[in-house]
Amino acid sequence: MKKLIIVFAVTLLLCTFTLQATAADWSFYGSARVQTWSYSESAKASDTGNERTDTVWDLQGNSRIGATVKADNIGGRFEYGTAVNVRRLYGTWDFGKGTVLVGQEYTPLDFTVSSQVVRADLTLNGWGTTFSRKPMLMLSMMNFNIALVDPDTEDLEGQYVGDPTAKAADEQTMLPSIEADYTYTSDTFIVRGIAGFSTYQIVDAADNKDRINRWILGAAGTYTFGSAYIAGQFQFGQNLGTWNIDADYEGASNASPVVDNGSVKNNFGFGYGFEGGYKLNDTFKFAAGLGGVSYKVDMSGAKRDNAMSTYLNSQINVTKTAFVVPEIGYFDGMKDGAGNSEGTVFYLGAKWQVNF
Repeated sequence: MKKLIIVFAVTLLLCTFTLQATAADWSFYGSARVQTWSYSESAKASDTGNERTDTVWDLQGNSRIGATVKADNIGGRFEYGTAVNVRRLYGTWDFGKGTVLVGQEYTPLDFTVSSQVVRADLTLNGWGTTFSRKPMLMLSMMNFNIALVDPDTEDLEGQYVGDPTAKAADEQTMLPSIEADYTYTSDTFIVRGIAGFSTYQIVDAADNKDRINRWILGAAGTYTFGSAYIAGQFQFGQNLGTWNIDADYEGASNASPVVDNGSVKNNFGFGYGFEGGYKLNDTFKFAAGLGGVSYKVDMSGAKRDNAMSTYLNSQINVTKTAFVVPEIGYFDGMKDGAGNSEGTVFYLGAKWQVNF
């Protein structure tokens, strides 16, 4: 289905702009981003089991080049990342009362109020917020989006039917993921709500089947007063770790279900994020944020698996399109579902960005 949607999007773009080449308006753009960070990891957070420090000085993977296209009521966009990977590729049709999008784009479950820049613009993804960019069909009308999205599966290797050496022989999807969001905007408020549902089956070699049902609900709001703002979000759901929305990204808590004695034990949890910021002038902006997640498997003896992150940064604009963002922050793995400490990571450094 993923390949079909992308092929459809490419065909739509090529056909449209071949027929209307003289009328199409192409606008190219790019963004080069370099990350320069120093990390200090505790022994429990380190892969080596010892305290360690590390310096990252690299081109960010979300550097990109692309273009937007417009020809009457047909639009489109493509965007490639540093590994020549397709970040965005879609076509749109404006039918007057709304728009249909076909291709790969950020889905309604892409949900964050954060401006955290470490780890290639993490924005608390997996540490209280969600990230989602996938192939889909989406209808947009009156600030409301509803999308049928490429479904994800996870075979829960090492968990199936309670056998630590087993894995599901097959994963079967019956429906695409169903996602929706609505945004209300006023002079001082922005309020957004999200909802999603997805389901699939895991099957072992003996054709025993179990259903993984996943759902999420969330709300966010931003209030602007003068040169300052405050923003917050909260979302909760079931089995989010098997749904590729970065619910447990980069060492945050485990959000996946467990299969025990031949039946699925669901994992319920929530995430939250808060940020406040102030624009001093056209050169300096400041922001501070906090995010966290908490999940618990529905099994006897299981404990909550928690994690949190906090940060302070400042965007310094050298020109209108070139800026640097120094940031200092902290990741705390807290405790896992068995009550074991997962360690901490302290970091400082900056993101350097030029848009062109």
